[in-house]
Amino acid sequence: AREETLTRVVHWGDSAIGLGGITGSIRRRMQARFGDGGHGFHLIAPPNNSYRHYDVRFTHNEEWEQCFIIRKCKKDGRYGLGGATAWSYGGAESTFALSTKRTSGKISRFAVYYLAGPKTGKIKLRVDREAWQTIDTKTEDETEEDRVHVLDLSDEPHKVTVRAGGGG
Repeated sequence: AREETLTRVVHWGDSAIGLGGITGSIRRRMQARFGDGGHGFHLIAPPNNSYRHYDVRFTHNEEWEQCFIIRKCKKDGRYGLGGATAWSYGGAESTFALSTKRTSGKISRFAVYYLAGPKTGKIKLRVDREAWQTIDTKTEDETEEDRVHVLDLSDEPHKVTVRAGGGG
């Protein structure tokens, strides 16, 4: 039996990339040839009005505070994979689902990348209408570290909600 291997490709760029047209076309061509590896990375909140991912149905409220790398607003230089960081003291929320017009709508894996540290709080995750899951992002000591929390889901359409849970 042939072993399946998942390869991730990251494409950084400017607004032409941020609009999703070029990256979406490349993604669909690669998926047609090599298999569907998912719909890629998406920020928790858009850093500007031109941020798009046409295959993802995405909503968010205005409670996220943000810092985009071109504004040089983070003294520690931690902007994350997308060149932007977002935080909230509670009440911020974003939802993700795949477009059923452009895709199968199926989601089998959802990963949240976050910063853990002594002053960080909680992240709440909800799949469809299931109970909320809570991730405590506080560390035991003064260190800060990048972490990821992965949800392995049944391979079908889902809506995933990410909420700032407060506490830090």
